Amino acid sequence: MAAQMLKSRLYLLVCILCHVYVQSSRQKASACQKQLPLSFTAQQRSHFCAGVVHESGAVHCANDAKSSLKMKYDEIYELCQHSSSAAPVECYKSLSLKDRKNHGILLCGNATSSLPSACWSELTSLKGTNKLSADLILPFCKSIQDSGPLHCLHHSTSLSLLSSSLALDACLYATLPDEGDDKNYPEQCMIDMKKSIQPSRGITASDVVQFCYAVTSSSTSPQDCFHALSESPAAAKVSQSTRLALCWDSESPTGPGECLEAVEKARKEAATGVMGLTDEGVVELCSHALSDGPARCFIASRHVSFPKASSGGKQMDDMSNRLQLCHGAPNDGPARCMRRALGAFRGGGQVIGGGQSSMSPDDITYYSTALCVGAESEGPADCALKAPAWLSPDERVHLCGGIIHANRAQEPLKCLETISNSVIAKRLSNSPKKCMGYFLGNIVSESEKYSRYLLLHMCSFLGSDYPLAAAECFRTAPTILDHDTAVTGVCTNHTYSPDSPEENDEKSGSGGLKYDPQALSSCVKLLPADWNGEDRAVLCARVNSTQKAESVVKCAIDLHKTTRLLSKPDAAAVCAAAVDESPDGEALPTRVGGPGTGRRILGGVAACVRRAMSDVTSSSARLPPDIDLITEVCSKAHIGEAGTCVASFSTKSKQNVLTRDGLREFCSHKGSLSKMGCIKHYQKGKSGPLSLEEVQTCLHTDPVVNDLRVVKFLAADNGIEAVAGKWFSMEIQMIDQWGQNMDGVNGVRIVASINENNDQGAVLWGLRSNSSVDGRVTLSHLVVSQAGPVELKLSSTSSGDMTASKSIQRGRTLMISKMYVYPNPVMKKSDRCLFVFTELNCPVTTSPVDTTQWETTFPNEIGILPARVYGDLLMCLDVLDMWAVSAEVLPSGEGHIKYRYGVDAVWTGRGLPREEMSYFERLDLEEGNLNLKDIRRAYHKKSLQWHPDRWAGLTNNATSISGEVYALAVQGAFELIAEAYKGLNDAAAVIVEEKKNSVPKD
Repeated sequence: MAAQMLKSRLYLLVCILCHVYVQSSRQKASACQKQLPLSFTAQQRSHFCAGVVHESGAVHCANDAKSSLKMKYDEIYELCQHSSSAAPVECYKSLSLKDRKNHGILLCGNATSSLPSACWSELTSLKGTNKLSADLILPFCKSIQDSGPLHCLHHSTSLSLLSSSLALDACLYATLPDEGDDKNYPEQCMIDMKKSIQPSRGITASDVVQFCYAVTSSSTSPQDCFHALSESPAAAKVSQSTRLALCWDSESPTGPGECLEAVEKARKEAATGVMGLTDEGVVELCSHALSDGPARCFIASRHVSFPKASSGGKQMDDMSNRLQLCHGAPNDGPARCMRRALGAFRGGGQVIGGGQSSMSPDDITYYSTALCVGAESEGPADCALKAPAWLSPDERVHLCGGIIHANRAQEPLKCLETISNSVIAKRLSNSPKKCMGYFLGNIVSESEKYSRYLLLHMCSFLGSDYPLAAAECFRTAPTILDHDTAVTGVCTNHTYSPDSPEENDEKSGSGGLKYDPQALSSCVKLLPADWNGEDRAVLCARVNSTQKAESVVKCAIDLHKTTRLLSKPDAAAVCAAAVDESPDGEALPTRVGGPGTGRRILGGVAACVRRAMSDVTSSSARLPPDIDLITEVCSKAHIGEAGTCVASFSTKSKQNVLTRDGLREFCSHKGSLSKMGCIKHYQKGKSGPLSLEEVQTCLHTDPVVNDLRVVKFLAADNGIEAVAGKWFSMEIQMIDQWGQNMDGVNGVRIVASINENNDQGAVLWGLRSNSSVDGRVTLSHLVVSQAGPVELKLSSTSSGDMTASKSIQRGRTLMISKMYVYPNPVMKKSDRCLFVFTELNCPVTTSPVDTTQWETTFPNEIGILPARVYGDLLMCLDVLDMWAVSAEVLPSGEGHIKYRYGVDAVWTGRGLPREEMSYFERLDLEEGNLNLKDIRRAYHKKSLQWHPDRWAGLTNNATSISGEVYALAVQGAFELIAEAYKGLNDAAAVIVEEKKNSVPKD
């Protein structure tokens, strides 16, 4: 009766589970169907959603295909049903109408990017002997995952190595060097290897192409390996194709050659260790070798007695076992380790535990090889021999594998002994039982098995550089870390060693993290009670000072509270990543703006996340935030603009501009916002996302000023027009080569000037240059001396050491604008009176000529105007009075003129310090003169002439307008003189200091 009731209950439980599963499937299908285009019938909706794997991607693709391409249901189904995004539609759109009709569905169906269509366009454009049929192009373009095959095909055909049809096969699996390496490296490799093509000796052009495109980094230089191997005497014993195979994707230019030489030397000496080794065996042994280690290991392995398979069993022969053991060996360590390890795993129940009487020969060989591959000594085997009997063979390999030095072989065992103590182990929620390995699957739960794995990993050299430090961390870890993953995650790979505290500083730089028990305890206790052990561990694992503990906790709590969509684990992850980038012991407050690298890092991370999350959630046109992407970018970038960058691509209109990898790469770089124009430039006319190569191009292309736009113009008295003798200001927006505002760009210097040969003889006064701030330049208090039309020219100038050059290295002219300067109603039209300065005969400077007396008496210019300008002089008397120029008409008709030294320079521009002059020219110094006394003397003279205070109030008893005009004109001149003095004085001071330091001390 009881059995019948139990059976009924089980049946009922199965029915309930089936009902829940069916209901869940129906709800999922219903949600999918509701999002499909309205034109789909109920049957079509059900059919489409039945086999959907990536629901959101397939639905997005279907809607896009229907709205933008007006496709029929059958076409949409084939194009989008198994798609994870709208990429198939973008691929389809980029094809011509003819190609869409004939090949679009087959080519772009379920594509992950627009690469297939780009591939199709490129290959179908081939002409002549390189022309390919559609039957060859379709499978090639549909199968490629990146631009490597296209890159390979282009270069192999352009170098005349292969015809296009043969290149399709050779390049199908081609790869490009890793990010950051020279992408032209494979092409250089093919050029270098072209002379080695000898089909009669086993090397074809296809072999060379595949050889050069198998590399993953330009630093590996496999062709260098091939050439070095060809010069080795040992290479004469192997074929050309064997040499090629030895160096295939080689990590060392000399390693395979050294290995081959050791093998050939052993053969020459008739050593039994290499008997029967074929060329194929040599390739398996020596490829990827860094030295002669694999050969030494192989020779030493002749003494290894591999267990024989029982009757009817299948087992690799000794040669295969030896090759597998010694491939990539650093020395003969794997062979020595293997001899001991076989004894450990042959020992039956006494050694391997679990009551198992014996292991099969295959298992013994497998576990021994797994333990010893890559070993430099017998250390792993020694560890396995002394490991606790309750470990299974798999656990034994996990614990003891990766031991490099024999003298440290016991550290994993000591670590395990410490943490397997019953009192300590029970602190874990899933305290692992010390049951024998044979019974592991029978009496140990999955959670307990996982706890065993975590503890073994923490104590192994595969997990920790210093297992004893991990054990000490585990022993002293705060009890609040009550989750297995939490406490082992915190303690794995700490470098604090209780037995050798004097070595802590040395160990802390070896890849692990110096352990500070007080800092860890402080970090986990500062967090609120609602943070679980795992989240505490993620946040606190890398904390190694109490200052960091306080800062990282502030960061996580602040981010979680202020950014509502950021969970505790995400907040912990992003703040913990910032800790890794900060100096040891430095505080990391989240408030931005204070001193210290750590402050800037965490402040930048927090600002980045807030910008990304707030911008993403503030508009209905934005997509749901990608938390993983935001945390990845902000953890790497540490600057607020990275968050703004992520948010800018999180709109529905921009979601397909970059791939996820491209977005992560672009936004993680400093200055990415200044290069948004480059992204828009590449996106024009392109339907799919940009490739990583295009993103890299943008990141490595600096924006330059290509155009200027006046965004604000303000004249004196709040006017909007330039008036002669009155100041005006301009605010100028810089535009880059992609037509985008250069927001955030600082330090670009812009210079203003007017055409010098204008009809009215106008001169531009004021501060004619300034440097950009956030992409804008403000030129304030500019003054044009005369009314009338002028051409205002704005140019860029490069900053640099102007002491060494005669003049500023001017950039190109960026903007020329025609501007009309209106007459000043208070200031008489004066351009007709400039002859006073140009026609003056025999002008002389009055005493005192000695500049030391200029403090009290300012020198004047005196001269005589010829009688032929008598009439003009009479008409200009009022203007000259305004200029503070004294004019007296003599009985002879000549004019006696007197004015302050420099007045003529102000009105004609001749002799006035200008932006275009070098520092030396501005101070009237000889080029290259960096004598400190001469510089100061020249500056003193010029400042007496052009200091604004010495021109204040110059009215000549007529009108105050001249004082205002001179103040505006002289201010700019003095700024240029002061700039020149500072530059030359600093340069001269450096020379004096260098001379002082070069004098030998007694």
